[in-house]
Amino acid sequence: MFYFLLIVFLTSLIATMVLFVYWIFAKAQNRDSGAKGKITLVLLSVSILLIVPVHLINGSAKNLVSTVFNHLVNVNDKNADMIIDASKFSRISSEELIEMMGEPDLIQEQYPVTYYVYDKEKFEFIVINNTVVTLSCQVDAVTDKSVDHLFSLFKISPGPNITEIYDNMLGWEYQMVNEEIYEFSTTFTDNITFLHITYDPRFAF
Repeated sequence: MFYFLLIVFLTSLIATMVLFVYWIFAKAQNRDSGAKGKITLVLLSVSILLIVPVHLINGSAKNLVSTVFNHLVNVNDKNADMIIDASKFSRISSEELIEMMGEPDLIQEQYPVTYYVYDKEKFEFIVINNTVVTLSCQVDAVTDKSVDHLFSLFKISPGPNITEIYDNMLGWEYQMVNEEIYEFSTTFTDNITFLHITYDPRFAF
């Protein structure tokens, strides 16, 4: 609609200018210019009247584009702020895991351990005695390696007893993170960041 009105507006404006010039020329030559003058006034009125809807529709279109763009940006930012809610997998059963994550890409059994692999090996859950005991994750190398940032990526809130085991340029490890998570460790490489979460302290390594 906007482009249609814009084309009509421009066509009317051009026609008005042409007829206006012709009307001026006819006046100078003392020719009958009454009809041309009336047509010029009509086209000029149409051009003026079209200015308002063209402007309003253009503004609405801009607002619509801006709204859609901002929505997409906000959604992307929101998704980028969290990789996965790690706490909800704490010691759940394999059935609950599949209910939450869907069917895995791979299930590999190596008694007493069963590996559930998701999202092209991005996530790997270890299940022992039908209980999720660890979660491993690998993502593209992160730029912000701070503890607070990486905790937020997994929606982890540290508890009062959290204990630092080590923290250096190659990675860090914290234990007794909160009631759901016993251990959270990271390993930084040039291309990939490896993250490991242990829910059951009996299987920390």
